[in-house]
Amino acid sequence: MNYKKMTFRASMLGLIVMLFAGLVSCSSDDDDKNIPVEETKVPTTGAIVFLYAATEDELSICDMIAEYTDENGATKTEAITATKWKKQINFSSLPAKGLISIKRTLKANVELEKKSYQFSSHSLLITVAIFDQNKKTVDSATSGSTNSYLSVGKDKVEEYIKKESSNTYYSYVLDKKKNAQDSYFTIEYLKQ
Repeated sequence: MNYKKMTFRASMLGLIVMLFAGLVSCSSDDDDKNIPVEETKVPTTGAIVFLYAATEDELSICDMIAEYTDENGATKTEAITATKWKKQINFSSLPAKGLISIKRTLKANVELEKKSYQFSSHSLLITVAIFDQNKKTVDSATSGSTNSYLSVGKDKVEEYIKKESSNTYYSYVLDKKKNAQDSYFTIEYLKQ
């Protein structure tokens, strides 16, 4: 009987040791080593893309000029000669800010022969992206439209062009810090 008691105690002691060893080896101290550390994303660079959609009518009777701020802060101008105009500006450092406007004027000696003419109306698509030190996107968005058009009667074309000579005018800021809208950029429509 003593032998049975000793065997039982030894077995119980062995089970307790194994249980204790299992608990120690499964402790939560090692869990922190396997959790990936989330890398802090620091905005360092950015890009902005403008896509303007002009109409065939506009191009046939108007001189179209895009005026924008380049990556160095200089004001640049480009003639718009096709129905789709695209400009991408890459900023190697932040903050960056600028303006974009699309201006149109009636071409000299143009004869208006059609009953009405179709004009783009604020047809600018703007895409912005902010990148971190590893070139990963931190923030991005697209705003605007390239399919907003207005039909103007032949007798009102000159008046419309004078009134809406700068039909698209925006300011933008790309920053390292978030703004009140929890974004790293701000795009604002400016009425001239």
